Amino acid sequence: MVRRLGALLLAALAPLACVIGATDATAQQRLPAAQMQIAAPVAPVEAARILGERSPGPRRARADLSATVSTRATAASADADPPDPEITALARALGHDPDRIYQYVHDRIAFEPTYGLQKGALGTLLDRRGNAFDQAALLVALLRASDIAATFVHGELRLEPQPAADLLGVAPTSAAVGWALGSGGIPAQSWV
Repeated sequence: MVRRLGALLLAALAPLACVIGATDATAQQRLPAAQMQIAAPVAPVEAARILGERSPGPRRARADLSATVSTRATAASADADPPDPEITALARALGHDPDRIYQYVHDRIAFEPTYGLQKGALGTLLDRRGNAFDQAALLVALLRASDIAATFVHGELRLEPQPAADLLGVAPTSAAVGWALGSGGIPAQSWV
């Protein structure tokens, strides 16, 4: 009886599988998709040039470098959106203490080797992981929610192979580090 029911069910589903299979090729042509690719590392200077060409509009002038950090941080804080309730609650739970805030982000937010702001402060907090930009966004949001002036600083970092491999979770070879950086879209340059 069970075999008969199984054979009957299989016979009933076979035409449906043919219909799905026939429309699958058509559906793949019409649906948008993403294709993962592995990229070679790009030097920071080249990345800045490429990203500068993609800029949607005129770039803002850089702040006067002679201005004090606190002046620039206050100006940046004034333009910021109000923090999310989750960010405010966490800042309060951490006692609005900058050391505890830093320690929280450092210890509890896992690193993802990708480039550019992906999730923002709230997304990073909710996912408990993010890249350097995302972690910085969370740190700045928590500090600002604590009424501590904070702003973003962007720069380059030179790492020896072993610390770079430890950070990226790969073997300490230039090929493995280069693959991880290139796959994450992180600008990098090999130093000998």
